Amino acid sequence: MYEAVLGFNTKQWWVYDNDNDVFIDPPTEVLDDIERMFPGSIRENSDAAQEYLTDLCNNEKPDWLNDEDYWYDADIDI
Repeated sequence: MYEAVLGFNTKQWWVYDNDNDVFIDPPTEVLDDIERMFPGSIRENSDAAQEYLTDLCNNEKPDWLNDEDYWYDADIDI
């Protein structure tokens, strides 16, 4: 299961992969799409942006979720 989280330090959306215990850095295109659909989603509309990214990952399962180049150890300071 995947969960979208807003990085406290990075002020960026991340995806937490519960199965692999890693954070996934969504591609720039995905982050840009979120900003277009939910302007100011870092400060406002964060619930809608979080729901969108969580649904995208759990329902559509984009290929980048499995690309380990986008994975970061869950112990990082996001």
